Amino acid sequence: MLYPINEVRILLCCGNEFLQQLFDEGRLPYVLRGKYRYVTQNAIDNYLLSEEVK
Repeated sequence: MLYPINEVRILLCCGNEFLQQLFDEGRLPYVLRGKYRYVTQNAIDNYLLSEEVK
């Protein structure tokens, strides 16, 4: 499942700047479809698991 960026911000309770930082650091991968970015369910799950371990 692919989530648009607006939904990812809601799911992770974060703002644009923090989400952009995650993308830039490679901590949350995304896919491009046309000119839009989407995040997979697997990427969100992996990010949450990695944050839970910390």
